[in-house]
Amino acid sequence: MDQGTEFLGAFKEYCNVFNPGFSRAISVRNPRANGSVERQNRTLSKMIRGFCNSDCKSTWSAHIPSLQIAYNAAVNATGYSPAYLMFAR
Repeated sequence: MDQGTEFLGAFKEYCNVFNPGFSRAISVRNPRANGSVERQNRTLSKMIRGFCNSDCKSTWSAHIPSLQIAYNAAVNATGYSPAYLMFAR
């Protein structure tokens, strides 16, 4: 993504028209800019390493849906699962 001031100005104007809640652009290649996504990526990466042994290095991506279900069903620090918090079930 281009981080030039002209581009960001035009992009913010476009977003204000179609999404008035837009506040700022996220910095590219800076993990600190979007911490919650980075935290989930770290957790998912640990789950993949724990689930896949050396035999499934080429097929690890086939296991993503089942690992995502396991992540969504697991109770986290809030005391609830992400699925419960999203759907109240």
